[in-house]
Amino acid sequence: DDPWPPQLRQGSGVYGRIILRAVPLWYEIWRQLNGFPPSLDKEPSESKDKK
Repeated sequence: DDPWPPQLRQGSGVYGRIILRAVPLWYEIWRQLNGFPPSLDKEPSESKDKK
């Protein structure tokens, strides 16, 4: 087993990625003015055969 990595120092920065759905500009302005959360794309789920 590898040793546990040292903790990040403050200000070191972390990068992440969020995939948002493409929406019209008017919808984005309306969403922010009304405090709605962003529209996220759902991760593709594995399809199962329904019997």
